[in-house]
Amino acid sequence: MENQENNKTLTAGQINAGISSAGLVKSLPGNSSLAPGDLLGGTYKIIDFLGQGGMGYVYRVEHQLLAKELALKVLRADQISEIIWRRFQTEAQAIARLDHPNIVKIYDMNQTKDGVPYYAMDLLIGESLADYLDREDTLAVEQALPIFRQICAGLAYAHDRGIIHRDIKPANIMLLKEPSGAIKIVDFGIAKLSFDGERQSLTRPGEIFGSPLYMSPEQCIGSPLDHRTDIYSTGITFFEALTGRAPFIGRSAVETTSMHQFDTAPTLEEVSKGEIEYPRELERIIAKMLEKSPDRRYQSLAQTAKDLLLLERSSMRPLTPNSTNQYIDGPDELDQNELDPDELDQDLSLTERARTLIKPAVAVTLLIVAAGLITCLMLSPQPKSKGGRTVAVNQNEASSMVTDSSSSAIVAQPVPARNYDDETLTYAKQQDSAWAPEIGPNKPLFSKVIGKGANARRHFTLPKDLVLGTIKYGTSNRPVQVAQGTFDLPENEPRELTISQEAATHSAILKRFQDGDFQMIVCQATDGLRDDAINNIGQITSLSELRMGHNEVTNACVPALEKLKNLTFLSAEETNITGEVLAVTAIPQRLSRINFENNQNVSALVKAMRNSQNARYLTLSGSNLSGSDIEVLSTLPKLGKLTINKSNLNDKDLKPLTKLNNLKLLQIHGCRKITAAVIPTMAAIKGLDHLNLSLNHWSDQDKERLCRALPHTVIFDHDKRNWLQNRNKKIEATGQFD
Repeated sequence: MENQENNKTLTAGQINAGISSAGLVKSLPGNSSLAPGDLLGGTYKIIDFLGQGGMGYVYRVEHQLLAKELALKVLRADQISEIIWRRFQTEAQAIARLDHPNIVKIYDMNQTKDGVPYYAMDLLIGESLADYLDREDTLAVEQALPIFRQICAGLAYAHDRGIIHRDIKPANIMLLKEPSGAIKIVDFGIAKLSFDGERQSLTRPGEIFGSPLYMSPEQCIGSPLDHRTDIYSTGITFFEALTGRAPFIGRSAVETTSMHQFDTAPTLEEVSKGEIEYPRELERIIAKMLEKSPDRRYQSLAQTAKDLLLLERSSMRPLTPNSTNQYIDGPDELDQNELDPDELDQDLSLTERARTLIKPAVAVTLLIVAAGLITCLMLSPQPKSKGGRTVAVNQNEASSMVTDSSSSAIVAQPVPARNYDDETLTYAKQQDSAWAPEIGPNKPLFSKVIGKGANARRHFTLPKDLVLGTIKYGTSNRPVQVAQGTFDLPENEPRELTISQEAATHSAILKRFQDGDFQMIVCQATDGLRDDAINNIGQITSLSELRMGHNEVTNACVPALEKLKNLTFLSAEETNITGEVLAVTAIPQRLSRINFENNQNVSALVKAMRNSQNARYLTLSGSNLSGSDIEVLSTLPKLGKLTINKSNLNDKDLKPLTKLNNLKLLQIHGCRKITAAVIPTMAAIKGLDHLNLSLNHWSDQDKERLCRALPHTVIFDHDKRNWLQNRNKKIEATGQFD
C-alpha cells in the first residue's frame, strides 16, 4: 500500500526467507546471548525469534511448568533507560489488567540476569491487518464490519478501565487463524493509564507518541489525551481498510499532522471515485469517528460497536457459506458490559426494522404491533403548555409540530427515525440511586457569586460523588475543572460546560444551574441526550454558544432555544430539528454562527435569515440549497465564512456570492455540478482568502486558470487532498478547513 509504515507487527511464521532464526537472534544488538534452547528466568525456553515491535524483540518460547507456547517480548538493549523501563512497566501492567477476547493477554513480567526487562503474552497465530492490506489492498464492507466491531469492543473495554492505547493502526490489529474471524489488539507499548496521575507524568507536556498517519488532531500537537484519541485512530484505520489508503497522506510527517488538524476528511465514496458503493450509514459512522473536535466524535467505542452491529444486521449482503476468506464471519458477541445483541434489535423502531430487516409477512405483523404501541403512547400524558407555546412530539419521533398561540403558525414536518443511541433512553428512565437524591424541585442552586468587581468569584457546590462534566474557563490556555464537588472560578471570565453522559441521561439535575453559570455549553454527540436536557438548560439565558449536534433532539426543544436571548452560536447539525420550525422563531436573525449540516428544510432557515446583520459563519452542507437560497445568502453583509458542501448547486447558482464583500472562506467541495465555468465568479468575490472545492473532473489547464484568476487565494483540491497554491499562507482560527 502506498502509505504503509515499515514497523510491522511480526507473528509466528513470518521469519525472513533464507535466514535461520539463530542467525537473526545473534544479529540483534545487546541480545546475542539469547538463542534457541536458552532458558530465560528459569521458566521460558527460547524456541524461535519472531520479529520486533516498536520497543523490543519478540520470541516464541515454551513455559516449562505449563508446557505451553507463548510469545515473549524483550526490551531492546539500546533503548534501556529509567524512563523507558518505567514506560515498559506501564505497558505490561496496563495489559495485565485487561481480560478481553479481543485484547492480547499477558502473563508475567520480569528481568533477565543482565537487567533486561521482558514479559510473556499470548502467542498469536495469524497476520496483522497491515500485512493483509499489503497483500489484498482492501477489506470488503462485509469483511470489515465484524473486524472493526471487535476492535471497538476491545478498546471500549480498555477505556472503561482507564487505559488508552494511543497507537491504533493496522500493524497493531491481529487477524487470527483460530478462531476464524477473531481479532486481537496488540502493542499497548505507549498505553496510558488515564486515571493514574503518576504514570501520566511519564509523558511530558508537548511530547508526542503514535504514528503520524493515524494520530488524532490533539495527539499531533501534544495536547492531553483521553480515550477519544483512540476513536479517531480507529476511524483512520477503518477508512484505510475499506479504501486502501489513509485519508490524510502528506509529503512529510509534519504535513500529515497538519492535515489531521486542518483538512476535511474525504468520504469513502470520494476516495473510491464512485467505483464502490458504501452504505450511507457507514459513511456517517466513519465521519463521526473522524471529527476534528473530540466533543463531536463518538464518546464511546461501545456505542460505535453497536452501530456497526446494527449496520451488519440491517444492510449487509448475506455471507457466502463457501467463502475462502477466513476473516469475514467474526464472533457475534459484544463485550459483556455492552448491550446484548438481542436487546440491540429491540432498540430499532419497529417500522424501521420492518422496512430493512424482515420479510413482508413479518413486517405486517410488526407494523400491527407498532400501531398498538403508538396508540398506547398517544394515550399517555402530553407535555404541558408553557408561556403560551405548546410543543407536542409523539414518542417514536414520527412527526413533530410547534404551535405558537401568538401567531397561530403551525408547522408540521416528518422526522426520520434513527437507529443509534436508543438504548440510553432506557437507561435514562432507570433512575440511578446515586442521582435521585440530587434531583427535585426543592434542591438548591449549584452556584453563588462571592465578592465584587475584578475579584468576584463564582462558587460552585456540586455533588461530590457525581461528575456532571468538565468546565473550561478563561480566555487563554483554557484550564479545565471537573464539574464535581466544591470549587471557585473567576466570575469575570467565560466558562464552558461540557455535559457528561450521566448528566445528560439524568438531565433534571441541570435545572440546578442558573443564569450566569456558563456562557457556553457543549453536548455534542452525547449518548442519552434528548429534548429534556435542552429544555432543562433553557433557564441559563447567559448562554451565547450551544453545541448540541449529532444528537436525537427534535423540534420539541426549539422553544427552549428561543429563550436563550443571548445565543449567537448554535451547532445543531445531524439532529431532527428542521429549518421550518426554526424559521418561525427569532433565532435565525440572532445568530452570528450556525452549523445546520444534513438537517431538513434548510431552505426555510436560510429565508428566515434574509438581511441579517449578525450572520458571519454558516455551515449548511448536505442540504437542499437552491440558487434562490444563495441569493438570500448574498443579502448577509457580514458573512465571512460559508460552507455548502455536498449540494446540487451549479455554476450559475453561485453568482450572487459576488455581492459578499466580506466573504473570506468558501467551502463547496462535493458539489459535482460546479465546473471551470465558475472561475469568473470566484475571481469576482473580493477578498476571498480560502477556497476548498472538488477538482477531480477539472483539467490541469482549468486548475491553472483558477490559480491565475485567484493569485492571492489559498486553494485546496478536496479530491486530490492537496493544495494548489499558497499552502504556507497562515490559516486563521476562524478560517480553517474544518
